Amino acid sequence: MRRFVLILSAVAALLAVAVFPASGRAATPAEGTLSFASPSVTWTNSTPMSGSAPAVTRLSCEVPTTCDDFILHVDRGSSDLSYMTLTLTPSGPQDAEEIILYEPGCANDPTAANPCYEVDGTTVHKTGPKNGDWRVRVACTQCAAAGYTMVATLEHLPPTPHIPAPFDQSFGWTVKPMPNNASGNPASSFGEPGIWINQNNKVIVNTFGPTIWTSTDGGRTLSPANESIDVGCPSGDADGVISFDDAYYADNLCLAGGTNLSYTSRDDGNTWQQGGQGLPALAGAPNSDRQWYAPDPKQAGRVYMAYHDLQGPDINVWRSDDYGQTFTQSAQITLGGPTFVDASQGNTTSRPWVDPIDNNIVSMFYAYNDAVTSATTPPNAPEFNLRKFGLARSTDAGMTWTNTMVYDAGTTDGATNTVAHEFPQATMDSAGNLYVLFSEKIGGQTNTHIMMGVLPRGATTFSKVVQVDQGITANVFPWAVAGDPGMVDITWYASPSGNNDDPKSQWSEMFAQTVNALSPAPTFTQSRISGPQPMHSADICLAGTLCLVTNGNRNLADFQGVAVDKCGYAEAVWTDDNSSSGTTMFGRQTSGRSIRPSACAAAVPASNGNPVQPNASSGGSGGAAGAAISTPNTSGAVGRYGPSAVGVVLMVLGVRLMARKRRRQ
Repeated sequence: MRRFVLILSAVAALLAVAVFPASGRAATPAEGTLSFASPSVTWTNSTPMSGSAPAVTRLSCEVPTTCDDFILHVDRGSSDLSYMTLTLTPSGPQDAEEIILYEPGCANDPTAANPCYEVDGTTVHKTGPKNGDWRVRVACTQCAAAGYTMVATLEHLPPTPHIPAPFDQSFGWTVKPMPNNASGNPASSFGEPGIWINQNNKVIVNTFGPTIWTSTDGGRTLSPANESIDVGCPSGDADGVISFDDAYYADNLCLAGGTNLSYTSRDDGNTWQQGGQGLPALAGAPNSDRQWYAPDPKQAGRVYMAYHDLQGPDINVWRSDDYGQTFTQSAQITLGGPTFVDASQGNTTSRPWVDPIDNNIVSMFYAYNDAVTSATTPPNAPEFNLRKFGLARSTDAGMTWTNTMVYDAGTTDGATNTVAHEFPQATMDSAGNLYVLFSEKIGGQTNTHIMMGVLPRGATTFSKVVQVDQGITANVFPWAVAGDPGMVDITWYASPSGNNDDPKSQWSEMFAQTVNALSPAPTFTQSRISGPQPMHSADICLAGTLCLVTNGNRNLADFQGVAVDKCGYAEAVWTDDNSSSGTTMFGRQTSGRSIRPSACAAAVPASNGNPVQPNASSGGSGGAAGAAISTPNTSGAVGRYGPSAVGVVLMVLGVRLMARKRRRQ
């Protein structure tokens, strides 16, 4: 995400350039073969490297003195049980260098529509790497007569993963890649996937582009990836939701300028109509950032769109009453409020939520800090230096807003306790109680923990803030969904490494559930969704677009997502880049407790007496993606699918989750 006024001009330069990989200088040697017969390859720079290359020129190698290319021929045969590691060692501590990796088949043609690459810091791990030619680029961010040594190794079996434990086995999961597109090819975009399920069990999953998948049966079957909704503009931030009356909305933050492009489907995602008239369209002047939809739960055709204004940075909320065709009502929600001066120096925002009882009430949260701290935080800070949450609330359907501070994480030993890693993610239960999830880092420490603030309906301060994760020391990018009052499901990325900036960290998609969030001391049940292998092996950068400045790993972008079907069972989406450049994954809860027991209380008894939820089926992917793999739940918990309940996922090591990536600049 792009947040701070101080670096607006730099961000604009990044956004204005389309990046395509081109050949750099050859390393010494220029190529080598990595196989089980030759399990280690070493190379160095060809000549001293000098210069300070901006992110775009590092990717395109437009300044030859700042990059070297090596062609690594990988031949692991037919064995998926292999583990490749790339390690970059700069010649001196003053030299700032990073690995830029292009997998086999990644276009090296300036006219290519979908360049694929990843920026990996100084260490790369790949399980079951693709056979073929990998272009390994070493690029300078700041070099003066610098050198480096690169080592690539290949092992028969990956080392034992250092990931979180499975925890509670009563929660079962079926996990699979999202389907390919209609041509049978993997989706070209991935990163920060979102998911929304309405009360009619209609589903939309989205990532950049927008690339969307849809389902009309609660996610049992999923459509092929649709990448043709918006084909006229480079992909940026995207979002997707479905209204109570089955209107599908999808948008794209056009990278050619600050343009919010909104599309609507009234036929379950089969055809899409462009709307969004009235939204800002500032071609050539990047201004809008991280937009969120909020459908009205009662008023047909009404949908809100909120976005962050880089030039303010104000927070804007627009309203449409005609299914997104025109947005005629707008408000700068912090302007003139008591938090405006501080929040105007930098903020991150949550999705707005419309009250289910009185739909004139709309609430939205934002993270900020005092103006001086925000204005003086350097662009190369490893995360957003934000410590407070503001609540913006409207009682007249978005026309006017009041602002209050609901939480201040404070400082520890003079250092900010930061809370914006990266978004304050909000959700609302069926009674209108709000829950805010965030990743908090105590000043001066490296551990991060998922925290939940509880805001009872009508309140303007948190009644409590509690820690969600247990026994894990690096926890980032939370998402949550609420069901019946006090019942919340939460997902996030977790590692036992103790530091999200550790390049050797290995991560899992995690899940937690509370059914007593409104009690004085909520409790949580925790489970690992993503199986026994890591879904990401590297650091996770928390600086948004400024990861291009800090050299942090931003392959996963900025969040993952979770929703629940009409019976209250979780469905999660996340990014897996452990074996290739990136794939959107999908996990369905197959056993364990629902957070909407009131919605499907009339369960049909199975032959063994256990209840079976209506319309439940394990189903297939509905597309070209591989079949899910799971094992029976042996814990004795009631299964989502009755007597044939499936439990904790066993993912096959080295499944080739091949996708091409289109990354934002």
